[in-house]
Amino acid sequence: MKKKIAAILVSCSIISVLLIGCVNSTVKSTTASSGPTAAIAASSSETLGEGATAEQINAFITAPSKNPDKIVLRYTSTTADLDTQAYMKGFREFMKYLKTELGDRIEIKYLLNATMGSSADAILGGLQNRTIEMSDWPLTSYAEFTNAFTPLDVPYLVTTLDDMHALLSGEAGEYMKQKCLDDTGLRVIFYSVLGSREMTNSVRPIKSVADMKGLKFRVQPNKLHMLGIEAMGATATNIAFAELFTALQQGTVDGQENPADTIYNMQFYDVQKYMSTTDHIITGGSLVMNNDFFEELDPEMQEVFIAAGEHASDYVMDELKASLDEVYKNLEKKIEITYLTDEERKEFQAAAQKAWPQMREVIGAEYFDKVIELAGVGF
Repeated sequence: MKKKIAAILVSCSIISVLLIGCVNSTVKSTTASSGPTAAIAASSSETLGEGATAEQINAFITAPSKNPDKIVLRYTSTTADLDTQAYMKGFREFMKYLKTELGDRIEIKYLLNATMGSSADAILGGLQNRTIEMSDWPLTSYAEFTNAFTPLDVPYLVTTLDDMHALLSGEAGEYMKQKCLDDTGLRVIFYSVLGSREMTNSVRPIKSVADMKGLKFRVQPNKLHMLGIEAMGATATNIAFAELFTALQQGTVDGQENPADTIYNMQFYDVQKYMSTTDHIITGGSLVMNNDFFEELDPEMQEVFIAAGEHASDYVMDELKASLDEVYKNLEKKIEITYLTDEERKEFQAAAQKAWPQMREVIGAEYFDKVIELAGVGF
C-alpha cells in the first residue's frame, strides 16, 4: 500500500489545532440500525423544502446533531463553496441525500477553502490517517498515491462527456475503484464528470499543433499530462493549482488547460486572452472516503452512502449538461474563443497518439490493457 506517511506526520500538529473543536466527536456507529432505509429517513428531525437556496441547503447539511450516538463526517475540499460548478453541486447533493435519509444519526462538518491543505499529501494522506473522513478529489491527481486512474489521462482516449460517464459507471470504473482501494485503503464512493479540458493562453489563438510551438503550459504534476502537452507541441511545466492564477498573471507560463467551468469560475480570463476547444481530456472526479470509516458503518447506513453516490453521479451529469451552454456564453464575453472543427481537433489527436505507447508503459502495460478492455475503448 502506498502511503505518504512523512507528509502526514508533518501535518498532524497543524491539523490537530484546526480540528480541536471536533476531534473528540464520535466517528463510529455505536448502535445497530433497525428497520429499512425508510425508517432511517424517519429519524430526521429536519426537512428541506423544494426551491431551497444554496445557503439553506448547506445549513441543512451541516445542522448539528444532539444524538449521542451520531456519526461525525468531516468533509474537506480545496474549493471555497459547493454552490457554483456542476460537480461541486454534486458533492453537495450527495451530502444532502445523506442528511435527508439519516437525519440526526449523522453530523456533517464542512472544512472548505483548503482548510486541510490542497495537495495530494494533505488530502489523500489525511484520509488515510483519518484526520478527515471524506473529500472530493480529481482523478487526474491520484498519481502520487496510485496509478488506478492514470489510463484516463491518456489524451483523446475518451472524447465525450457521455463516454466518460459510461466508462466510469461500468466495469472499468469498478476495476479502477478496487485498484485504488487496494493501493491506498481509500474507497471511491462515486465518480463525477468535471468536463472537457480546454486550452487557454496569453500569446495567440490556437487552431493547430503548429500554434503550440514555443508556448509554455502549466499542467498538473502528472507525467501523462506532460507527455500529452509536449506531444502536441508545447513545453509543459508543473505548477500547483493554488498558484496557477499568479503564475499566469506574472507570465511564468503562457497558458494552462482545464474544464471550461473551472476556467470561468477561477476567472482565468482575467490573465489569459485566448481559449481553444481542444477537448483533449475528459476530466473525472471522485468523492473519496477512508475505507475503515465506511466499513465501521452498519450495513444499512452503507447502503444509504452507496445510494447517495448513485444519485449524485447522475445529478452531476444533468447539472453539467444544463450549465455548459451558459458557461461558454459567459466565457465568450471575457475571452476570445476558437471553436475547433472536427478536422482541426483530429490533428491534435494524431499528435497526441504518437505518445500513447510511451504513456502505456508509464501506466503499466498490463493494467492499462485491462482497463481499456473492460471499457471497450480502442488503442
